[in-house]
Amino acid sequence: RAKEFIAKHEATVSETLGKQRDEMIYLGLLATAPEKQGRGYASTLVRVVTAIADTQGRSTWLTSSNIDNTGFYESLGFEAISEFPVGENDPTWDKLPVIVRLVCCILFVNQIYSC
Repeated sequence: RAKEFIAKHEATVSETLGKQRDEMIYLGLLATAPEKQGRGYASTLVRVVTAIADTQGRSTWLTSSNIDNTGFYESLGFEAISEFPVGENDPTWDKLPVIVRLVCCILFVNQIYSC
């Protein structure tokens, strides 16, 4: 599945973001231990990253493989702009496909605009 993820991720990001990807800030990985969730740690980190992007006049993007996180990212100004499945044609994967979402936040002068 890792090879499938990498190939689909690259294709989706290239197709969706194109060359503007090089000007954007990529939030690579964000996870909070279950017992620490709900304390604002992740949202604070995301706000710091998007504030830095804002001061630089840049957008922020990330991919999320947990569909339950969609509301979290939307509450921080992100919008799902594309998605792709992983595992749908993998005979070794006995679960439902994982839906990976590409989400983006464009911030300029502290105002949120959709992608």
